[in-house]
Amino acid sequence: MALDDYTPEEALRVLVEMVAARDVRLADEIRGAIDQGKDVREETRDGSSARRRRRAYRRTVRYSPEEALDRAIEVLRAHFVEAPSFIVSATAEFSRAKVGGRAEHAGPPRVGAAEDREAVITAPLTLEIELQTETQISETANKTMALAPLDAHGIDEQERNIARLRELTEFRRR
Repeated sequence: MALDDYTPEEALRVLVEMVAARDVRLADEIRGAIDQGKDVREETRDGSSARRRRRAYRRTVRYSPEEALDRAIEVLRAHFVEAPSFIVSATAEFSRAKVGGRAEHAGPPRVGAAEDREAVITAPLTLEIELQTETQISETANKTMALAPLDAHGIDEQERNIARLRELTEFRRR
């Protein structure tokens, strides 16, 4: 099928199928984000009274095919760009924190304090998150998930991939 032959509905279907072939959880996340819909504000006139009051209410409506495709790309960007950027940032911040040492007090710096600080900064750091709360943790399930930081080049490459995907799925200009 040529690029110009795709409709937004078909492009979304193909995108979700391709993601599902590699990562079912990510495809479910995309479907969930699309299924949530969007909130809209609507106004109506109450015709039963002589004053005809306006009533405003909010309701959730489905995304249009173009909006659903944009939402799917936003989920992919969050997964491949924003989350790794957060991990890199958090790793950098936590690596500068001194953990397990003596509390430093006001006064002249002690001998060797600078060396201790350098050792903390250069030590490798692995971030882990708990997948369930303490009351939910079972012995058969994974209790934590390690978060490995990507290098800046990898994140930039993913950003370019997402930008290219947006270009390929821009149906309004064609």
